[in-house]
Amino acid sequence: MPRKIFPFFKSYWHLGTLLLLILILGGASSVLAKPGGTIEVTGQGMVLVKPNLVSLTIVVEGSARTAEAAVRDAAQRMEKIIEKVKSIIPPEDKISTTTYQLIPIYDYQQERKRNEIIGYRSVNQILVETHNLQALGILIDSVTRLGADRIEDLQLTNDQIEEYTREALIRAARQAREIAELLSKAMEVKITQITKISPSPVPPGPSGYTLQVAIAKGVEAAQMSTPIEIGDIRVEATVQVGFEFE
Repeated sequence: MPRKIFPFFKSYWHLGTLLLLILILGGASSVLAKPGGTIEVTGQGMVLVKPNLVSLTIVVEGSARTAEAAVRDAAQRMEKIIEKVKSIIPPEDKISTTTYQLIPIYDYQQERKRNEIIGYRSVNQILVETHNLQALGILIDSVTRLGADRIEDLQLTNDQIEEYTREALIRAARQAREIAELLSKAMEVKITQITKISPSPVPPGPSGYTLQVAIAKGVEAAQMSTPIEIGDIRVEATVQVGFEFE
């Protein structure tokens, strides 16, 4: 009896082994038959923009032994400066006070072993925003002659900067697509879909002119002249795009 049963089980063992090999090989071939993948590329876009808006801070400081005298000194000069600025810029442009301070000036008295007030310093700052870029040099010279102590944070920009940022993003996305298509042709694969888009607008770059000036007290008003060379603003953006291919 055992001799008759053994060949029977042996034949089934061979059949089972064959089926198992077929399943394994079939599964392996189906995995290899999926030549898919993804690629990520970064596109960059840039737009050069002519500035049409300038902002600058005009600072006046007054010092005196009394608070009243310090305030009066700074206020008189700032009043003349504001009047002059209004005569230069269009009526729709803006002038706003950004800082007003009255600061005690201390001196350490060795005999009394303490700080005592010996005077006061008044600080008055205004922010000017104007579209009259052609008169920028005249404006700077005029306020300097009228007693401005500092001109700070001069920035050239464009009031449509958001629109140009969108254009830079569009250019960056197009470049990313072009790079992906170029690579897919080189690898002889086909792009099937986009898996991700990650935009990154870049803050506008230097416009070609920024200013942080402390006014030289020894310069005669007639000798002062401020030439302004206005350059383009670089509006940039990057876009990272993921593509799936087969």
